[in-house]
Amino acid sequence: MGKNNRIVIICPYLFRLTRGIERFCISLSKAFVDKGYDVVIYAWGTIKEASCGEIDKRIKIRKVPYCRWYQEKIAVLFYRWWLRQDNPKATILNFLYHGETSLPRRRKYLYVLHSPASQIPGRYDFVKNHIDIFEDIHVVAISKMVEEEARPYVGNTPMTLIYNGTDTQLFRPSAHKIQNGKLNIITAAAFEERKGMHYMIEALADYPNCNRIHYDIYGSGNLEYGKYLKSLIQKYHLENVVHLKGSISNISEIEPQYDLLAFLSKGEAFGLAITEAMACGLPVLSSDLPPFPEIMKSDYGYMVNRKDKKAIHDCLNSLLNDTELLRTKSYAARKASEKFSWDRIVNQYIELVK
Repeated sequence: MGKNNRIVIICPYLFRLTRGIERFCISLSKAFVDKGYDVVIYAWGTIKEASCGEIDKRIKIRKVPYCRWYQEKIAVLFYRWWLRQDNPKATILNFLYHGETSLPRRRKYLYVLHSPASQIPGRYDFVKNHIDIFEDIHVVAISKMVEEEARPYVGNTPMTLIYNGTDTQLFRPSAHKIQNGKLNIITAAAFEERKGMHYMIEALADYPNCNRIHYDIYGSGNLEYGKYLKSLIQKYHLENVVHLKGSISNISEIEPQYDLLAFLSKGEAFGLAITEAMACGLPVLSSDLPPFPEIMKSDYGYMVNRKDKKAIHDCLNSLLNDTELLRTKSYAARKASEKFSWDRIVNQYIELVK
């Protein structure tokens, strides 16, 4: 490794939000540090901090002082000052529209696309109009779907597909399963309609073996959608089957206790919830919408039209009626998750920053 092995990662909302982007930055930073790199994260200060998880003490954090007004403009002043001090080998950006276009143009940048263009077209228009500002920038797409949708917006800027990594040391199988004689299913996601929890509830409403299912939903968010889920549970008298558990911070400890992940979502850029569940040894029931076909295989999962109740029933029947199949798919899920481990994924980033 050369003399300059410092990487800067700019993640404005690290202490403000608990989204996948913030978790991504923490995990990528740790993976770089494990490979011998010196990592500094630039983030914005805030009045009330939100934790995205424990940050490795080997990672240096620089916080832009909190300001209610003109936060972006103030942040850029600090970024430019810190970049002169840190002189990184490369700077990793997660946005372009929070002041990043005012950064020094001749430095080396990686820009990670975390959302498909179809989800945020206005922001992709901004990218299209500003990405040529930088003289040395490389785009990273976290799925083929993101890559294909981004192509018209990035022009001739080089772009590489690198799937999101999963912390396979944190997310691991457990021998301590829920012992209730049922198929225990989990969904952990924000309360948003696109996440599709209501499709699972509706499928269970007329499932003949419903009494053999235990379905826990962890999450919070849109209050109206949360009320809607509760109303469905009451409407179909599923109070003993489906349980709204609220949000949790220790999903890596809770998830391995279950038998199956249900993730009937749409509009995802990658599907980190799927690879984390796989790392815990959980087979996965997912929707058949992009980008899930890039991740899912029949060895360890089921892809269905999320409106197809019969397909969902068939999946549940196969696992309820064959405990050996459940064990086989569990083992296959864990094994397949290793290709998404951060220890492997970070090597692709290292190739780009050389």
